[in-house]
Amino acid sequence: RQTDLLADWLKDRYEVDTLISAPELRNRLTAQRIGQTFGLAVTVRRDRSAMPHTIDLYSSGDGSDVDESVAHRMQRYCEIVTNILDRLRTANKGDTVAMVMEPDRISATIACLIGNKQLQVISDHTSVTELQLRDGQWIIFCINRREHIPVPPCISNNKPNETATTLPP
Repeated sequence: RQTDLLADWLKDRYEVDTLISAPELRNRLTAQRIGQTFGLAVTVRRDRSAMPHTIDLYSSGDGSDVDESVAHRMQRYCEIVTNILDRLRTANKGDTVAMVMEPDRISATIACLIGNKQLQVISDHTSVTELQLRDGQWIIFCINRREHIPVPPCISNNKPNETATTLPP
């Protein structure tokens, strides 16, 4: 259901030209549904880069004693992401590219793009993150956009014709 809502919401707002998915099953299924809505084939990136889990990056609280192997994996991940995005930009110049990824990958990718590999970005698995490349500079439009998910109405505990009472301080 959420995938259908997302696909319809994207279709109402964007003209997606290329659709790419990370290899995890949830990503592929979401991308497949989006692809059906747009009439696009999904390209699955099978190269599982050695991205450290974001919790490893922030385990010290201040990032000062991040394990060297984690820092090295993050550096390598950033190199891979930069390479992939450069190739996508060249191959899809002027196109809108939608990528379906796990929240940890989104968070790490944003940190790489803005050059702060220790920036902690919390991305929700049901949200949309929008980035755009303008004049060689990445711009973050929003993180955790969730307008495609309906908000349930507020439920009141008050009975009909009953007003809430405020107690004096």
